[in-house]
Amino acid sequence: MDIKNLPLFPYQDQFLCFYSSYFDSYTTDPRWMLIPIDDHGFHRGDGVFEAIKWSQGRVWLLEEHLQRLFQSAQNIGLKCLFQKEDLKKIIFKMLAMLPQEQQIKGIFRVYLTRGPGSFGVSPKDTLGTQVYIVATKLKDLPEKWFTEGVTVGWSQVPAKIPFLARTKTLNYLTNVLMKKECEERGLDFIVGLDEEKNLTESYTENIFIQKDHVLYLPPWEGILKGTTLSRFLELVTEHKKVTVMQKKITQQQVLEADSLFVIGTTLDILWVQKLEDTIFCRPKDYDNYLHLIRSDQ
Repeated sequence: MDIKNLPLFPYQDQFLCFYSSYFDSYTTDPRWMLIPIDDHGFHRGDGVFEAIKWSQGRVWLLEEHLQRLFQSAQNIGLKCLFQKEDLKKIIFKMLAMLPQEQQIKGIFRVYLTRGPGSFGVSPKDTLGTQVYIVATKLKDLPEKWFTEGVTVGWSQVPAKIPFLARTKTLNYLTNVLMKKECEERGLDFIVGLDEEKNLTESYTENIFIQKDHVLYLPPWEGILKGTTLSRFLELVTEHKKVTVMQKKITQQQVLEADSLFVIGTTLDILWVQKLEDTIFCRPKDYDNYLHLIRSDQ
């Protein structure tokens, strides 16, 4: 069968461009956006990745995302023959390949894998690290999330151990189960707790609270250090909006907070209107926080 005759499946119309180091080539045809089935990134989750937003042709926080990508790779002993500048060139070439109307906004997902080889678990049984990058459309979020806030619940999925929480690997089963739990309950987001009932994170977003004029967020040791959250903290500190503190935040302290926020690459920042049975008012600083992030993009 000629692959060109295959129909596009649901979601594939969102795929804009793809690069594969395995074939050392680019394509804008989703039917050719393929990886080898024996790649350890697929069948063992042995790899790392980043999701990077572009807006109006500008790739936001590119350096920060690539820095975290290489840190994650270092954490699992994954050596990459590509340098950061190599990946930047590929990303900008992909962006330039898109029609003007598609350059307005989207997401790059950059994957570093252990590479194809055996179907065992040994990292030695591969041909070497591969790079796959895909550019996709960025869908608009419901406007009511920004105006009315979002609904959140406590997750029953056990939190990742700190090492895996800090490393953005291709093994995302914990995150998948949290998202599944969220959808089954009809919630917008779900919030994780560690074994001591301290706040962790959502399935792909960071969570923080505000009490009086202080922002409290969990220590980096037990969560992924979000690039959007990190940049937001720089911005609010520069503008002297609030004080920022990192500490363990108990479940009770979350419920007693003035405000609760969800923040991440694809959604900027959202405020929580309801956490289980606890209602939060719209934060008076929310519009300023949202403006800080969007004006930086």
